[in-house]
Order: sequence, then structure tokens, then C-alpha cells
Amino acid sequence: MITTTNGHDMNTCTTRIACFGTFLLAAALLLIPAPAQAAADPLADLDNYIENELKLWHFPGVSVAVVKDGKIILLKGYGKRDLEKNLPMTPDTVQPVASVTKNIGVAALATLVRDGKLSWDKPVRDYAADFRMHTEYATATLTIRDMVTHRTGLPRHDYAWFRGPATREQLFQRLKHFELSAEPRARFQYNNLMFMTAGYVGGRIAGSSWEQLVQKQIFDPLNMKTAGFFVKDMLVTPNAGVGYNFDDDYKASPVVYSDAENVGPAGSINASARDMANYLLMLTGKGQFNGKTVVNASDLVEMTNPQMVIPDARRFAEIGATSYGMGYFLTTYRGERLVHHGGNLPGLNSLLSFMPQHNMGVYLAVNGSGSGMRDAITYAIYDRLLGMKPIDWSARFRDMRDKNKASQDGAKAQKLSPRK
Repeated sequence: MITTTNGHDMNTCTTRIACFGTFLLAAALLLIPAPAQAAADPLADLDNYIENELKLWHFPGVSVAVVKDGKIILLKGYGKRDLEKNLPMTPDTVQPVASVTKNIGVAALATLVRDGKLSWDKPVRDYAADFRMHTEYATATLTIRDMVTHRTGLPRHDYAWFRGPATREQLFQRLKHFELSAEPRARFQYNNLMFMTAGYVGGRIAGSSWEQLVQKQIFDPLNMKTAGFFVKDMLVTPNAGVGYNFDDDYKASPVVYSDAENVGPAGSINASARDMANYLLMLTGKGQFNGKTVVNASDLVEMTNPQMVIPDARRFAEIGATSYGMGYFLTTYRGERLVHHGGNLPGLNSLLSFMPQHNMGVYLAVNGSGSGMRDAITYAIYDRLLGMKPIDWSARFRDMRDKNKASQDGAKAQKLSPRK
């Protein structure tokens, strides 16, 4: 160290002024923020979470797609798509989407609205002169909007079509024989036959079948390469999933997927998680995909605006009141707007959902008959993406499952008469 005659260290400063200047510089440097580190992946623990859920629920597999801000941030399969052959579930495994078909079909109808070929609010009879319902008033006034919002007054009548021989055309012609249980537009009544009719009429307007309309207007623009409409076609693909039912001991047995061809617009589409990721990108991108408009943003807003109030048990404080749009259930999750629709068939349950205000969405398909796991995983993903403390939805839903089973077992033990 070299020292001056006044005792200052030459290696630091030569005068009191210089020392003070050095101090100010050092203090200023402390105020400069450090380089930002890469944000932690909010889904970093999701693999372990989902694998554990499959064990807790005794399900074979699940395929998952998550999109955020115009990008696919997760696309993955977990578990097995085929237990007997020990084949893994992948993002390309093709499975039924079941009733998620409904909003895909409404999106296809929206392209007819966009092109001026269809109005949501003109009577269906304007487009199909042979359309008949059980009452003259319903025949004269029902619109496509009424049909895709479940407010026609027609109850389900599902045994008229489920695994039955009647064709779509035959079901359309038989509508006049099915009695209404409410006046049109008076009550929400989930109805597959009315969604079938809306799609069937849409195909007529397009001068094609409903399947050709969806293929041209939705599948092709969104590059949904493996999406199709028939179980027989899905089963010959190299990556088809196998559905399972479960006994009381959770032992899985394969089930033949139901072919919903006769009510196709209500639930016949089969697709992979990769296909559905592209569909979600369009939904969260205000109708745009790869820079092109697939569905007008205004029609997408129309589809996701409340149309019918739904009676709500308000079981969970985190889930708000529910209404129905056009092919979508509308609610809030932990204060955030959530648009969604599930699908259920023997051996399969699916769920598509998105939060428009956050540009993010989730799709998943479980190759097992319905359970709460589908919803538990979906909520777990939103908890993480929203930066909220996760809720153990899985425990809640398993508790509900176990209580329901105990109630059923109690009824059997008392030899109560089953409902007919």
C-alpha cells in the first residue's frame, strides 16, 4: 500500500472529494437492479402431480394440452392408453371428445353466420321446411340459438338414439313425436337431439353433411390431422386409445366406445390432445390461428356470453354461479371467468376449458368412465398458472365419490327399490 503525506490510501482515492465521489458511485451501483432471472415454470411439479392422481383414482391414463399466450406450454400423455398391450398414453392418442363436440359444432355453425348463410335467431323452419316439433308454437318459433343453448322445452329422450338403429334423418323426422316438458325458452334442459338437429340443419345450409362442414371450416384450418367423426375409423388408427370401466375394487375392464354417429353433432368427434391444443389456440386467440381468422371474434364472444341461467347448488365457494352460452358452460373459478364443456361416454371423460381474459386454456381426456379426477387436474393447472395456492380438489372429489358409494351400498343393504 502507498500512503500520501496526509495519510490517504492511494489504492482507493487521493482526496476526500475523490473518496466521497467513489462512495456515491458505489451507492448508485447498488441501486441498479440485478439481471432478471428466468421465471420459474409454474407447471414444474405437474408431472409428479398427475402421475400420483392416476394412482389415487386407479385410472389407466390421461392426455393433457395446455396453452398460454398463443403457445402450447404442455402437451403430454401420462399412464397407459392400452393396459393389455402396455402401450403408453401420448399427446397423439386419439380418443372421443364426447360432448366437447358440441362447441366445435357451434364454431362450425358460426362460420355460416359469418358468411351470411345463417342467422342465430331466424326460425329453423326458414332453413328446413320439414322441421316439426310436438307443438305448433315450438315448430314456428324455435331457432338455432335455442337449440344450442338447451332451451327448446324438449327433455333428453336419450334412449331414442343411444346405441339404437335410428339414423340422423330418421331422428330428425321423429322430433314431432317427442313431447315437450316446458315451453320454449323457459328452462335449461340439456338436450342431445336438439344439438343433433342444429348440426343437421347446418349441413343442409352448407349443401353438405355436418361432418363435411366441420372438416372444411374447423379441422382443416386448424390442422387437426387426426380428428374424425366415427369410432370405426378411430379404432384402426395406430394410436387409438382404449376405454375402461371399473368395478367396486377399481379393477379396469375394457369397454367398447359408443358410436354416436346418429347424433353426431351432439358428441361424435374423436381427436388427440395435439388436435385439441390447436383448437384451444384458436379459442384463446379470439378466433385466429396462424394469422388467419377461423371464427369471427364477435361470434366467439356470442358463443361465450350467457344465454340461459342454470340452477346451481353452490357446493364450492371457489366456483361461481353457472350459466350456458352456445355450446359452453360459463362460470367463475376463484374469481376468474371460466368457459368450459365436458364430455362423458362409457370408458371416457374429457374436459375443455379456457380463461379468455388470461389467454390460457386446458384440455384433457381420461380413458376411463367419469370421475372427479378430470376436474381436479384441470383446477390444479389453473391454480398454478394463476399463481394461487393450490386447493386439494382431488381429496374433495374422492370424498364425494366415497360418500356416494356408501349411500348406494346402504340402499342395497336395505333392499330399497331402485328407481325405474
